[in-house]
Amino acid sequence: MVKRGREIVARVVNMRVRDRGTLVAYFNNRDATFRVSSREFHFMNPDVRALNARVNNSRKEFFVNIIVRNKLDMVTRVRTFSRAHPSTEPTYTTVLGRLEERLAEAQAIATRQHEASAAARGARNNRKELRRIVHFQLLKYLVAVGSVAAKTRAELATQFRLPSVGANNQAFLTAVKALVAAAEQQREVLVAAGMAPALLEELQQKLAEFETASEEARAKRLSHIGARADLDDIAGTLMDEVRVLDGINRWRFARDPEAIAEWEAARHLPPSRPANEPVQVKEVIPPSPDAGRIAPAA
Repeated sequence: MVKRGREIVARVVNMRVRDRGTLVAYFNNRDATFRVSSREFHFMNPDVRALNARVNNSRKEFFVNIIVRNKLDMVTRVRTFSRAHPSTEPTYTTVLGRLEERLAEAQAIATRQHEASAAARGARNNRKELRRIVHFQLLKYLVAVGSVAAKTRAELATQFRLPSVGANNQAFLTAVKALVAAAEQQREVLVAAGMAPALLEELQQKLAEFETASEEARAKRLSHIGARADLDDIAGTLMDEVRVLDGINRWRFARDPEAIAEWEAARHLPPSRPANEPVQVKEVIPPSPDAGRIAPAA
């Protein structure tokens, strides 16, 4: 099991190891612990470093969203409290009016952010399905025909090969376009070897859909990022309004402990983990062979 685990880890992250230790590998949202022959390990694959950067950015975005949602929930409770405890003080009415107006704007931005996120996720899923169809159906067929044609045309052997499964979307698109272009030049030879005449047209159609889905995913992702930034800004403005209302309410209810307790509950903001706080990785070091051994008497 240890040997198998080491093989899996080496294949996934391509690392160099020394000494003894334990590694936790994250794959497909699941974690598995493998004991490897190193305490110090070095990631040698740039794709892995890029993946780690994307994971860290996703984690940061996740915690930022939690913090902003908690703030909006708190402001909503503050609005409910303020409506239940009205005041004729002009300053109070003005501040509460600003808070309600900006809260409505924040809710509209949050809706826009959610819609953009859902649209981006749908476009990515569509792109993933299109890539599966192109790679495992259409290209499989084309490459199989190319291998048959290469028996009489040796120069075709290096032209018709499947692109790497692990390539990113842009590299995949470039490789498939080059493959289709080569197939267009050898259309007659490939048709004679068994290729359906409509195969290349269908490939080009799927590639156009793939590019459209990629562009939609990028556009919706940018819209989501913009909405998130706007939401973060307006959440800060709302916190300023809550601080002003806090001062007013503490003055209004100075002799009303029950109202102060209700206000404290309304404006309570649960503590959130900072978005930029790094994950604490605990290294597991196997015990020394001498551990637990009783020293001989002097």
